[in-house]
Amino acid sequence: MIDFLKKYGVFIVVVMVVVLSLLLGKEPDNNIIIDANTTPTVEVKVDYIFVDVKGEVLNPGVYKLEKGSRLYFLLDQSGGISEIGDTTKINLSKMLFDEDVVIIPSIYDEDVPDLIVSDKEELVNINSATLEELQSLPGVGPSTAQKIIDYRLQVNRFETIEELMNVSGIGEQTFNKLKDLIKV
Repeated sequence: MIDFLKKYGVFIVVVMVVVLSLLLGKEPDNNIIIDANTTPTVEVKVDYIFVDVKGEVLNPGVYKLEKGSRLYFLLDQSGGISEIGDTTKINLSKMLFDEDVVIIPSIYDEDVPDLIVSDKEELVNINSATLEELQSLPGVGPSTAQKIIDYRLQVNRFETIEELMNVSGIGEQTFNKLKDLIKV
């Protein structure tokens, strides 16, 4: 029995952590460090993003947020929406990304511009593009566009444009055609 535990102990601990994570409704933490000679510990690494908020917000400016933050959290950090800010025209659950610029509309605005803008508007954002927007890219048909979306949902977001080559059917040649037309 002791030989069995020495041989498979680490494996058993890993399986237990994964099973407990699934039972608790959480995804397994990829930052778990296991050493056969010590008790398992969790290494916590927090990534940050910087988002600029403007328009009808009480304290406009650039805010440092944890990666994966949503718009409602940014608005809370910036003191909330002004008296004439219009929350009916925005998606408060919108996930934010590094270098986003958020413009909160007024109740007097008839034509509301895109809530989140970027310096590179002409590029297709592979993290938010629709099926149709992806198909506007050269060499990307309906099937490949759907594979891009499926991959994006699987990994939560592309960290770099080069990660697009992890999508089935997109090799280096196709990527080279797309790299100047896309952004993350």
